[in-house]
Amino acid sequence: MAKTGSFARDWQLIKLSRDLKPHNISEEVLNRLIEDSDEETAQKIEKIVVDIGRRDGKSVHERMSTSMDPETVIEGLLIASGIMYESGGSGRDFVIEIALDEKNIISSSIQNPKLNIAYITGFAAALAPGRIENDSKSIRIYPKDI
Repeated sequence: MAKTGSFARDWQLIKLSRDLKPHNISEEVLNRLIEDSDEETAQKIEKIVVDIGRRDGKSVHERMSTSMDPETVIEGLLIASGIMYESGGSGRDFVIEIALDEKNIISSSIQNPKLNIAYITGFAAALAPGRIENDSKSIRIYPKDI
């Protein structure tokens, strides 16, 4: 930091500092890594995100009241993330289905669709003992154990 200066210089620095706020570039770096990398690197990154989702899901599960069901928590994550889903069935047939169109999968916290899918998969796997199925059109989460 300069010890001396002029009013004009200081005024310019003040105006400039309004626009040059520190910002997190990690999301952009990660998105570029995924887009520009080979398949093996992209899979490693997705595995890391699944592990983070699983860790977060496990943490939520440990703090959950016994009266809360995993389905509600998973639906809460989707709602909080702005991800549309369909749910239906009852008991072991209860399913949460997420359409994999790009507009739907981009959430407020994760802007990369592949990473969002990976995170949701890990989170749901940690909360619910059931199974997760996916294809090119949707992810289906069956929270109840078969």
